[in-house]
Amino acid sequence: MKYMPTYFGAVILGIPLLLFLFYSRPDLRHKMIYMGILITFVAPLDTFFIPTYWHPKILMSLFGLPIDIFTLLFGFELGSIASVLYEEWSKRTFVSDKKKRHPLKYIVLLGPISLFILKEFTQLNFMYDVLISTIIAIATIILVRPDLLYDVIYSGILFSVIYGSLLSLYLFLFPNVILAWNLYSFPQHFILNIPVYEILWGFVSGAFIGPLYEFTHDDVLRQLPQFTNSRTKKRDR
Repeated sequence: MKYMPTYFGAVILGIPLLLFLFYSRPDLRHKMIYMGILITFVAPLDTFFIPTYWHPKILMSLFGLPIDIFTLLFGFELGSIASVLYEEWSKRTFVSDKKKRHPLKYIVLLGPISLFILKEFTQLNFMYDVLISTIIAIATIILVRPDLLYDVIYSGILFSVIYGSLLSLYLFLFPNVILAWNLYSFPQHFILNIPVYEILWGFVSGAFIGPLYEFTHDDVLRQLPQFTNSRTKKRDR
């Protein structure tokens, strides 16, 4: 059985969650669109994973390049979903707070800078480059904005669980999709039937994308008014 075009299937599985979040949280729609577009521009980096980490099946090549147009759609979906999971789970929203401006905020650029250095000057698999550089970026966010620590942790956990669950479903429905990963030159370990590096990638991606909007826009998270009022009423009883 031929396996499903890799990113096409991934996009289809993510649509229900994307629509749910977009519909249920109108206060976060701007953030979802903003972060979705931002991560779309990063999505073409997938070409550096090929073929040493994997070789996804392409459905619609983008301008004849070895990249699927659905890779861009997956990037938009990834950015949109991962950026608001913590807010939805904790029933919070973000508000501007100029007191959170920090002169060292832009050291978060150490993340992409380290990715370039690792890619150019080491022989590591690109997946390792991405994991290391993203962890560096996450560390700078926590260093500069320790108030975003819970956002970092829970965004990472929530996205890795959701991503892992959807990937497990994908592999159950289309078992041959596992052939997209390079299981020979880059040894893979598995949690259930999921490549462990995908789970790690899901965690660091969620942990980085989740608080990134608040970090760059000097925002803080606040409880939604309806939940604040309900808790106040309970205490008054």
